[in-house]
Amino acid sequence: MGCGSGLFEDTLHRQYGLPLFDGIEPSTDMAQIAKKRGLNVRVGKAESINLPARQYDTIYFNGSSSYIKDLLAAYQNCIKALKSGGHFILIDVPKESAYGLMYMLAKIQGNYQSEELANVLPKWPYPIELVDSAYWHTTLEKKHLLENELQLRHLRFKQTLVANPLYTNDSVEEPEDGFSKGGYVAIIAEKP
Repeated sequence: MGCGSGLFEDTLHRQYGLPLFDGIEPSTDMAQIAKKRGLNVRVGKAESINLPARQYDTIYFNGSSSYIKDLLAAYQNCIKALKSGGHFILIDVPKESAYGLMYMLAKIQGNYQSEELANVLPKWPYPIELVDSAYWHTTLEKKHLLENELQLRHLRFKQTLVANPLYTNDSVEEPEDGFSKGGYVAIIAEKP
């Protein structure tokens, strides 16, 4: 969901041999790029696109939850398309993380040039246009929706970007269990 240009999917395919399948992307321009990378892309939004029932083994949102105001509507629509025992994966910058707080401050200020953000930014922060259009959500908010509203089970969490944003590019970080420290968190849930 929200496959963008398909770069992430293409990387998974090239590095790990994972097959390329379907992608949903609200931007026509980004969908065209993803199609050139081999994805079967439909233009639409997670909240409203018509998906076939019980079709997919895995559905994931890589960074796209931050651009969805009504997560419950989006997730409910997508869960219907997931097979029993399938995995629903959310990967995103949590609102409560150092990155989330930094991006919310930049959104309020309308740029990264403020005194408050001087000398604390990562080398390549999100473009301010993307920050400005985001709806930030906490990990606990998403956890609650998955467990209590959607009755998904066996939630697991992985996190990376645990270093402060300024030091992000100093070393490679392997994902670690949990969600309380990460600037980028994955929630992996299973449909009963």
